Amino acid sequence: MILLHLLKGIFTSIISVLSLGASKILVIKTSIKQNLRDIMKISFVAIIAEVILSCYALNYNILEKIFSLTNNDLKFLLLLSC
Repeated sequence: MILLHLLKGIFTSIISVLSLGASKILVIKTSIKQNLRDIMKISFVAIIAEVILSCYALNYNILEKIFSLTNNDLKFLLLLSC
């Protein structure tokens, strides 16, 4: 069971890395046209932005889970929609 969750996490991580966002396209574009120093600057900023975005998404996921567990009306509406 633990191995299954580990494999799901690895697979999800690989899929999420493959998506091309605006920051990854900018890094690729810069790496073609500029020198190594400029590439490292933009890559570092892109990494920091991705980490902040991930923390932001994780925080709101936790808040949404807490809200859905404590709100009985929402549970009832979800039950009716199924």
